[in-house]
Amino acid sequence: MPFTRMTGYTAAEALGQNSRLLKSGRQDPQVYQELWNAVQAGRVWHGELVNKRKDGTLYTEEMTITPVRNGAGVVEHFIAIKQDVTARKQAEQTVADTNRQLAEALRQLRTAQQQLVEQERLSALGQMASGIAHDFNNALTPIAGFADILLQHPEQNCRPTTCAALPGHDQGLRPTGHASRAPVARVLPAPRSRAKCSCRWNSIH
Repeated sequence: MPFTRMTGYTAAEALGQNSRLLKSGRQDPQVYQELWNAVQAGRVWHGELVNKRKDGTLYTEEMTITPVRNGAGVVEHFIAIKQDVTARKQAEQTVADTNRQLAEALRQLRTAQQQLVEQERLSALGQMASGIAHDFNNALTPIAGFADILLQHPEQNCRPTTCAALPGHDQGLRPTGHASRAPVARVLPAPRSRAKCSCRWNSIH
């Protein structure tokens, strides 16, 4: 008997009982109220209920309850068509849980991709800054070197008018030239070897 297989109760045990026999206590009382209001008014009710078997286990039951009227139009009986949908509900829950896990994994993947793109962008900017600093350092090297030569032997390497102006600026020329290279050194990833210039500055024209 399908009812016995679903609930665990025999026909003799269920005979004369009402729906409270299967109540699980897990269902919202409002659902029962809506069910009875519908069938007593002569309307068909369709929905799901969480019921309890004889052995105490719970199951989800999908049912359709149809009122039966007598010749006078008064509701006398009810016909209920029931189906155990516990396995289907569990499968639906598994699918929903899997979808949530996939959505979370996708969110984490997108976050990781954004972080990777940002890291690559910062790395590219760092390489560009390093290249600019290296070029700037190369440009400063002869300037600083020339300043040293000029200050060491001003009488040999400059015009008289230029040499006359050096005493007022020699304290700032060398430190400024070398200090300009300090920020560049902080940007460069590592010091690069540079060939020492062996040329001699004899005069400025």
